[in-house]
Amino acid sequence: MSGYTSTFTLVLVCLAAWAHWSVQAKAHDMHLHQHYLRLKVCDRRGGGAYCSWGATRGYVGPLDSAANIKEALEATQYKKELILFSEDRMPEATQSLARFRNAGYSHIIGILPELAECHRLAHIFAPWTHEHGPLQCGTYATRDPSGKPYPVGFPFLARGIGMTVWWRKWYTAARAVALGYNVLALDSDNLVLGDLYWRVKAPDSPLSEINLFTQAECGDCVNSGFVYIQNAAPNGPIAWMLYDMVLKVVRWAEDPSGIFDLSPKAKAANWIWSDDQESMSDVLYSAITGKPRFFILAHNLNMHKDEEAYKKLGVANGDELMKNIKPPKDKWTFKKYDLAGTPLAEVACDHLPDLERCRREVAAATTHLMTAELQMPHCGGEWPGSLGGYPFNKTLGPIALAYRQSFKDLGVPLPPDPEDPATEAAARATRKEKYGLVHVRPGMEGGVYPAGWLEGTWFRTGRHGLWHTHLLQHEFQSFAHIHASLFPGDFQKQLVMQAAGIYDWRVGARLAGGANRPYYLYDDSERTPQPELRRVVAYLDGVVGPWLSKKEVIAAANGLAQVAVALGAAAAWPAVDCSSDWVQLRPGMTGYSALLRAAANTTTAAGSAASGSAPAPAGSAAPVMEHSIPWSYLDTSFQAVPFGPSLRALKCMWPGFTWRDCLTSRRPHRPPVGRGLTPVEFEHLVQLSERQLAAEHAHWWDQRQRLRQVQPWLPSFGPVLRLAKDGPAATPLSAAPGAAPPPAPGAGALLHAVRYDELLELNVEALLQGGGAGGGVGGAGGPEPSVPVLWVDRLVGGVEGLRGEAAALYGNWTKECRGLRYYDIPERDRTNW
Repeated sequence: MSGYTSTFTLVLVCLAAWAHWSVQAKAHDMHLHQHYLRLKVCDRRGGGAYCSWGATRGYVGPLDSAANIKEALEATQYKKELILFSEDRMPEATQSLARFRNAGYSHIIGILPELAECHRLAHIFAPWTHEHGPLQCGTYATRDPSGKPYPVGFPFLARGIGMTVWWRKWYTAARAVALGYNVLALDSDNLVLGDLYWRVKAPDSPLSEINLFTQAECGDCVNSGFVYIQNAAPNGPIAWMLYDMVLKVVRWAEDPSGIFDLSPKAKAANWIWSDDQESMSDVLYSAITGKPRFFILAHNLNMHKDEEAYKKLGVANGDELMKNIKPPKDKWTFKKYDLAGTPLAEVACDHLPDLERCRREVAAATTHLMTAELQMPHCGGEWPGSLGGYPFNKTLGPIALAYRQSFKDLGVPLPPDPEDPATEAAARATRKEKYGLVHVRPGMEGGVYPAGWLEGTWFRTGRHGLWHTHLLQHEFQSFAHIHASLFPGDFQKQLVMQAAGIYDWRVGARLAGGANRPYYLYDDSERTPQPELRRVVAYLDGVVGPWLSKKEVIAAANGLAQVAVALGAAAAWPAVDCSSDWVQLRPGMTGYSALLRAAANTTTAAGSAASGSAPAPAGSAAPVMEHSIPWSYLDTSFQAVPFGPSLRALKCMWPGFTWRDCLTSRRPHRPPVGRGLTPVEFEHLVQLSERQLAAEHAHWWDQRQRLRQVQPWLPSFGPVLRLAKDGPAATPLSAAPGAAPPPAPGAGALLHAVRYDELLELNVEALLQGGGAGGGVGGAGGPEPSVPVLWVDRLVGGVEGLRGEAAALYGNWTKECRGLRYYDIPERDRTNW
């Protein structure tokens, strides 16, 4: 009986332990699910009319034939709406798809070069099919029927002009509009922050009159990274624009003689340039003025500086040609829309990033948009040289004819041909459509950032925190484009998404092949295998304090890099305290020095007010800066990238360590170096590890968190390294690193020197056991996550006696990683970071 009782008791204990683990695991899974559920924005406005989870049929296959494209678009569309992008880089493709599906928009199709990549995409997203529905992905033939590769992987391009991914996207968009769909055509670096559909389609939205929206690249030209088309006629001006912006590139790729006859220098170089936004500006100007003109041609001739070509056209230079080509000012209208009393007043503000003004002026909301009427252009039998002449061979080649036939095969009428005299009357009779150019204004009229609440850019709004929607009460923009003026580095756009809390780490992990692998130190874009991540060395929170200068932070990072290579670990590049003087836009006005000055003034005033009492001593810890959005007080142009789960826990990332050579160990034609994690990557790794430990070792995790309530300086897991046998670096940690009286700015940081042999000897147990059980001090033993973290509790200036492979790695690293050798770089080459 006693044996039965003990067995039964054991079973109960095991069941209780399993139940506790299950509850912990489910709680952490739910927390993770809630994080991504927060990104669902489709139902925050307008009743979720365009949320499409589970409403698409899914498609993986070719897009070439009329039957193919019709099947693919019908499987993708939701209420006649389509979202599409084209990519040839899998990290960008997966994250772009994830952002839209997480936002609630499953009616998106990705266009990739090969069918195998589409199938890989489907595999990556398989875990979320039950919630989001199947995905859509299509391809165009990269080889002809005999198996011979097309010159640039697209049936209609006989030579490379710009990037093939552009023309795949716009060919698809042109066919979709011809088939009667509304199309949101985007670059893969767009973010979804709010519901665009509600903003432009609501019955009381005056913007519902606009048929074509684009981002501005300049005051009157297009950035085609963000384009939305609604209610456009299948054979109207916008349909013609999309059709022709690809056709002209197809014609020049097949037969460049029209340009080469005009420009001897272009012929000698055997080179023609066009990007998609120049091609779209080209057709836009033609549609605004009603007469074909060639903006791209002006760019080509300017690049070649071909005086003979200018002479043939009858213009003095490229500037005169450009001036002739652009529509006159009277073709543009800077239109004011009154939104007072409408739901749009809550979100429409032309004064971003000034959120205080936006909140203050809600009741009297107006917005502005640069608009123009679009008409079907026609040559009228004239091709004046002042507008670029006629830069084509008049006889279409077989490729151009095949392109035209692919539209006829759709079974819808083509727009009137602007070159055919017989279509002039039809062109003039075609219904006009309306265009809106976001962000621009004439002179000083209207709002500071017209219609920036529809779509915004990094430099204008993103860097000020408006994309960190988890830190805001509600979104202030519907879309965002990570466009231009970014900080230096090799992974800027992905880092922007990670810092803003929009990056999907789950998808990154599935692409990389493991939960511990979605980091740049595993980057395989150069097809060079990277070693496994065995452990990470990191400074404890508070060690890199706000009193440190930029030079001291970089010195401490060099010390950490030496510890990392000594212990066979990756370095977690330290986050910077956002109150540090050197990341302020106006140092001394805000930041650490200003906080200390304010604290001293408060203390003096309090001491003077208290009768018979002396001034109170300085505080026992560094003052804390309260952050807010917009954080325009921070130098976010090139110095700091803020991130964090809350404003109170905000950290800053210096971009100096975001170069590939600071993160990946192996690259072609370069000796091996150390490895690093960006601060935002390391924060993700810590959160992943905490979830793992809480789920798998619930009892230990509970005990650890109780211990941290008594000893808050302890890390949530992992050992604190022992750095020396004696001296200042050997003193055991007895308080939080930032709890000492705050030093004055510029007082000089104590950078400890540690010895290589002692570092290995003192931490051998932690290294042998994966960095966990029994290792370190201060109760740091216990289970470890998949990637152990070894914590450093004080600043290290260097490791003395470094030798062998470790010395070679660090020596190579200081030559390659710009962040480590920052102060050895000429000052003129580091002014912006």
